[in-house]
Amino acid sequence: MGLTGHDRVVIDTIMSGALNNSLKTRREGRGWSQAELAERAGLSRSEVSAIEVGRLVPSTAAAIKLVRALGCTVEQVFSLELPLASEWAWVPTDANRFWSAAVSGRLVRYPVERISTGIIPSDNLAEDADPHRTLAVAGCDPAVGFLVSALSVRGIRVLPFTRSSSAALELLRRKHVHLAGIHLGESSSENAAVVRRKLGPGFRLLHVACWEEGLAVSPRISAAGKSVDSILRSRIRWAGREEGSGARRCSDQLFEGVGRSRKPEGYDHAIRDHDAVAEVIRSGWADAGICVRFAAESAGLRFLTIQREAYDFCYAEEFENDPRFAALVAVLRSRNFTGSLAALPGYGVRQTGETISIS
Repeated sequence: MGLTGHDRVVIDTIMSGALNNSLKTRREGRGWSQAELAERAGLSRSEVSAIEVGRLVPSTAAAIKLVRALGCTVEQVFSLELPLASEWAWVPTDANRFWSAAVSGRLVRYPVERISTGIIPSDNLAEDADPHRTLAVAGCDPAVGFLVSALSVRGIRVLPFTRSSSAALELLRRKHVHLAGIHLGESSSENAAVVRRKLGPGFRLLHVACWEEGLAVSPRISAAGKSVDSILRSRIRWAGREEGSGARRCSDQLFEGVGRSRKPEGYDHAIRDHDAVAEVIRSGWADAGICVRFAAESAGLRFLTIQREAYDFCYAEEFENDPRFAALVAVLRSRNFTGSLAALPGYGVRQTGETISIS
């Protein structure tokens, strides 16, 4: 593999020690042990271990051997350690409690908020928090916990922010997250068309799953004769979703289809995600609403399928050179991850891990 001009600049600065390296993430992304990488590169395991944790500055020869074994460029494994300009992803209410991630050459800070996977210590309390090994994801997949868990094993911290598809794309456009989870069409090609219209060139999709979206119904509504149309025409309390979400798009189309111009009580309430819709219905505050099958069945609700949708991650093309992306793709294509998703009600994984061009 030939060296680029940038590779030579990076190699020339190796002896200064002013470098980040993604050696561990790249190695684990390929499922290799330190011993296996050492054998492939012609180095000792202890040497690989010391380079990974920064105890040893590699020689130029050692650096070249490592990147060739990994099939990468020097730039992808070793990068100049420069201070990052920082900014807030959104206005904080408490500037002392935040998470941070390196995104597109900047340090982005996120005010601590409620997330679906439990409590993550804020960076001022987590001594090992590394923004270069943190992946910021905005989306509404109720099964995002699988991704959080799988990437944590590879040393990647995931910050899963609950956002609608449109809000997630806006955060991606502003370069405040790495991934925007979207479901704005029945296929990835329809999602791609939305991204092309909203963001323009320079982005791609990574397919996560195909899931069933439909109507979650309270057990207080009799199942006898209650089709989707009859429920939509009934006087019911609705668990509404915010504008810009895939669920809101689905419900708008449903009510237009039955010719009901006046929306039910609660229609314009901005419930934040699929699990919250199911919980509002289960608790008796609403009679029906749109969510994915997994959320409805987990809450013990009756579910009527409306359509199957593609749920994709949208990302900037430049992110493909990031070791966090390599780890993400390796997880999505792993048998353990796809098996876990396929076991959930309503999830299909036939194309999980495939990339889709926007152009």
